[in-house]
Amino acid sequence: ATTFLRGDNAWEAAGGGGLAHIITASVGTAANTGSTFTNFWSSSYKTYWIIMRDIGVSNSAAVELRMQYHVTDGSGGTTAETGLAYEVGLSGWQSGNAAYGVGQDGSTSIKICPNLGEEAGRQYNAQFTMNGMSGVDTYCTICGPIGWYHGSDYIVGGALAGHYSGNYATDFLGFQLYLTEGGVFNTGSISIFGIKES
Repeated sequence: ATTFLRGDNAWEAAGGGGLAHIITASVGTAANTGSTFTNFWSSSYKTYWIIMRDIGVSNSAAVELRMQYHVTDGSGGTTAETGLAYEVGLSGWQSGNAAYGVGQDGSTSIKICPNLGEEAGRQYNAQFTMNGMSGVDTYCTICGPIGWYHGSDYIVGGALAGHYSGNYATDFLGFQLYLTEGGVFNTGSISIFGIKES
């Protein structure tokens, strides 16, 4: 059996591994306030666990929720990668007893929610692992369970996997979320944890 020790910022398994909390922020529009997380990558972690909670929008129509990875801008900051190499597969089921799926290839972002309802209480929740960000020759990939209230008045539960296939050696340091159609975030928060191996 594994014994877990509680530290100030992490649950650590005996032997040095564990889950370290990096940041939690309400959804917003400025850097590191929920929609843009930059420079959180660390060589201490190979995998990150990203929890998106109760993300809602206040615009007058349903919108898409999208993600872009961030690379260095060459001057100490980061900038979004906008190359046409984001791919995603989404598979799930809707409460109307029908299959739900989305495929995406050659896009400038990852569509993590294709149709988020705008009415009060209609929110998006997800838990992603993110791997292959920096310092390794592998495509940066997210995957995990998702659930949201669709703009067409039903709930969807499913799983999503997405990555950037432009260059497996690309070093990503963070990510940002954004809404299409002029969407505005009005609820929700995001937490990021690093998973440290022993």
